[in-house]
Amino acid sequence: MNENMLEGIKCPECGSLGPFVMSLNILGYAVVTDDGWDDLQIVESEFHGLSSCVECNHEWNVNDLTDDMEADEDLAETWDPNEHEENNNNEE
Repeated sequence: MNENMLEGIKCPECGSLGPFVMSLNILGYAVVTDDGWDDLQIVESEFHGLSSCVECNHEWNVNDLTDDMEADEDLAETWDPNEHEENNNNEE
C-alpha cells in the first residue's frame, strides 16, 4: 500500500498503486523568463479534479475518493511539498 504522497490511493478500476497522472493546483514562486520558468518553490499544493491510472488509463476525479479506497480525507486537500523536495524543481 502507498505510504507517502499517494497514501491510501489506488486505481478504482485495476487496483494499481500508481503511478497516476493527477491534476494539481500549486501556489508558489518561480523565476520566470520569456523562455519559461525555473527554480520553482512550492508553498502549497492540492490534488484537484481528474486523475488517470498509467497502468490501465482509467480516469476518475480525485475529489470523489471513496472509503473503500482507504483514502485520507486531507490527502485530496493538501500536500506538504517540504516532504517531497524531489518534486520541487520542475521546468515547463
